[in-house]
Amino acid sequence: MKNTIIIFTLAAFYFSCKTSKILGIYEIEKYNSYEISRALELYDTIYIPAGEYLVDQIVIRDNKVILTSGLGTKFKQRPQSEITSVILIKGSNVIIDPLTIEGNISKDKGEWNHAIAIMADGSNISNILIKGLSAKDIRGDGVYIGNTIKGGYPIRVTVENVIVENCFRNGISVVSGDQIRIKNINVNKVGLYAIDIESDPIDIPLQNIVIENVVGPTIGLIGYKREVKNVEILNVIIDRKLGGSIPSYPINLKDGLIFRNVNNIYCNTVVIKNFERFAINPVVESYDKMVDNVIIKNITLFNNSIIPNEYNAYINLMGFKTLNVEGLDARLQTGKSLFLGNDKPGREEQIVKINNSKIRGGTFARYCTVIGDSLNLDNMENVFQRVHVGSVVTNSSIKTNIFESNSGNLFLKLNNIEYRSGNADIKRDLTKQNSVKLIK
Repeated sequence: MKNTIIIFTLAAFYFSCKTSKILGIYEIEKYNSYEISRALELYDTIYIPAGEYLVDQIVIRDNKVILTSGLGTKFKQRPQSEITSVILIKGSNVIIDPLTIEGNISKDKGEWNHAIAIMADGSNISNILIKGLSAKDIRGDGVYIGNTIKGGYPIRVTVENVIVENCFRNGISVVSGDQIRIKNINVNKVGLYAIDIESDPIDIPLQNIVIENVVGPTIGLIGYKREVKNVEILNVIIDRKLGGSIPSYPINLKDGLIFRNVNNIYCNTVVIKNFERFAINPVVESYDKMVDNVIIKNITLFNNSIIPNEYNAYINLMGFKTLNVEGLDARLQTGKSLFLGNDKPGREEQIVKINNSKIRGGTFARYCTVIGDSLNLDNMENVFQRVHVGSVVTNSSIKTNIFESNSGNLFLKLNNIEYRSGNADIKRDLTKQNSVKLIK
């Protein structure tokens, strides 16, 4: 049975419900790439009904609208050589209705056969809306946003309502662009990142990005010799159990939220769980800037650092200048710490400012500067280990048997603290600080 593509001009579409005037009908055989591409050459707007369409690649240029019957409109890609995205957008003012794209993750080679690629090709492109996508068995990314070697970058791109199931590399990648919005994304079984914001061309902007309502594995904000800046991450669940493509990618990411060479990052309502190493890890190479201006609010952490390693910590501060945290809820396993810095010379900038937070179990902070207020540190194994000069904790409740080890409280100031412990020696030591109230 043949499928039908009904093609309207943009003006005719809006009147079609009343007039039923069809300006073009193409009968589509089993192989559909030519017919769809030809329709896009002739008309600004095309409608593709529900059905399965066998394609190689569909190229979309300026001022095009693709209307569909939702996810029931399915593009099935034939096996391809490397670097063949199913839909390649190279123009401005493009709108694509929800659709399904299925690739050939087991048969194709490489990692560049994306479901949808949005690529500037020598000049900037703008105003692109992907209204929905189900991407399955893709030998690349669900959506890739960036540019060719000719340069330019995308501006004002929105990708929303995306389901990614078994992609070889990332759920969504952004390597260049300005004013990018990624919203309502569900990622399961990807080789690397759920969302990868990674500046590949070092001289092209990657900035002003909103990531909202995402469920999936690792999220990375990674600047390669150029800052990734002005990013908001809102309402996300980052879960390692949702990672891992079939076949598997050769690299295994061990951390939940990765920063590198970033500036002005705001995160709110974040859950990170089930990662082998760090929940949050700033990566710093010799030519990178220290990670700075990062604010994280309302974050929940549990069951991270699940494989014993040399760090045994949830949040790595080595690489942060200052990390600002408000409203953290963490449950630490025995032998794990929440914050970890180091004592190497020149690393005193490892500062965490944290308030209105509750932490249970493990060690609160090691080898870093802590400025804390309104903390509830409950049933801790240990609280502080070799904290740095300038550490201050105020208006907080602490319950532990070991308050501090290896530094004798030399660099820690306490103000308005309620402290519970069965260790008499520690009690006597703490009473030297007048604002510590000991609770039996």
